[in-house]
Amino acid sequence: MSETLPVFLEPWRFSDLAMQFSGDVPLAEMPRLGEAVLRLEGDAHYALRFQRDARRRIRVSGQVTANAVLTCQRCLGEVAYPLSGEISLAVIEGLAEMEYLPEDVEPLLLEPGERRRGLDLVEDELLLALPQIPRHEDEGCAGDLEPESSPPIGGQGDSRDGENPFARLAELKKGG
Repeated sequence: MSETLPVFLEPWRFSDLAMQFSGDVPLAEMPRLGEAVLRLEGDAHYALRFQRDARRRIRVSGQVTANAVLTCQRCLGEVAYPLSGEISLAVIEGLAEMEYLPEDVEPLLLEPGERRRGLDLVEDELLLALPQIPRHEDEGCAGDLEPESSPPIGGQGDSRDGENPFARLAELKKGG
């Protein structure tokens, strides 16, 4: 059975009951994500599943998706960007347990009985889905340089007189 996201997640209880949660949450309720993007629009969709694996570890898996407007780092214009994150977490109670996790699983450090805000888990995954350098696709970006406007190749960067700028420095060094 799929339910809406509770305010607080209780991984121990939820995994014993094999609970699933899915739905939408307004992006306006995610202040940290709002600070990291130009503008948030609409809702984030989430689907979370709590279960125990073969070693009886608590596992949280699922997906989160949302749409954000970011600043293109080429042209500094707006670029709509779909955010999508896959959740694959294992609840651990101590850092020593990290060594035994599969490589495709991220640790979630919680004390026994500790609760975590459900919205924070969704927001964390969306923050991790942000690109390092947001930009438009290669076509359609106002910041693309035309081949004619590219600087010349080969060290001849001074276009005033065609002279290599380092040649003038060499003359000054010789005392000329």
